[in-house]
Amino acid sequence: MNYIHYVLLFCVSYSVAEHQVSDQADKYDFYSYNVLDINENVMDLEQFRGKVSLVVNVASECGFTDGHYRSLVRMQHSLGSTGKFTVLAFPCNQFGNQEPKGNADIIAFVETRYKNNFPIMSKINVLGNDVPAAWKYLIDQTGNEPNWNFWKYLVNYDGRVLASWGPWTEVEAILPQVQAAVNEAVKAHGPPRPTLPDSDNKDHRKHEPHTQSAEQSAQSAKDKVQASADQDDKDRSDRGFGDRPNTEQRGMDGGNPREEL
Repeated sequence: MNYIHYVLLFCVSYSVAEHQVSDQADKYDFYSYNVLDINENVMDLEQFRGKVSLVVNVASECGFTDGHYRSLVRMQHSLGSTGKFTVLAFPCNQFGNQEPKGNADIIAFVETRYKNNFPIMSKINVLGNDVPAAWKYLIDQTGNEPNWNFWKYLVNYDGRVLASWGPWTEVEAILPQVQAAVNEAVKAHGPPRPTLPDSDNKDHRKHEPHTQSAEQSAQSAKDKVQASADQDDKDRSDRGFGDRPNTEQRGMDGGNPREEL
């Protein structure tokens, strides 16, 4: 076999191997993986397929904690009602040691202080060798490795990553993109249908529930977020705390900003 034959054989072999790796990678998405919930039980992310997820590395003692948790709870309250959205929070202590406590204390803190309404997972690392496979997928797909608390990754209903933002980007600023992703999920899978009482099931045509269009659902969610934010500001003002802090004025605890995906 001469030199040209060797070169041709190598090129063909490399092309086949590359194609196989690509096919293998295409089989997996964010919802293909398992994680540990706050009680360290295995949770299959497949249960969230069909929904849009906003995945966040959170911390309890960060300068961004209060603003982000309040906004995330509001977003979950408004968009979660579509049945096509959830926040998924992953505590992490790698930035400034600002999540030092254990899982039990973390969940007690967010439930007591913020009336948390979305899943909180077990504490993880997002840097180094001990990073969960689901987070490796987020980082690989965006090219954005977290450099501080409250990085936000937007995952669509099929488990593909759409965008990512650092902590200096407030939750309210990304609402239009999150709503657009939820609209697509509603169009793809339809809105959740309420379960009728047994007595009504005999003649479902007379009791057909009214469902909103994706655009109406998005506008309704936007109105809910704004109303909730206004009420939160009023409550803080009544307690003497004033308006919500401005992220740009307050500045970040550390790290350098990166461009979103």
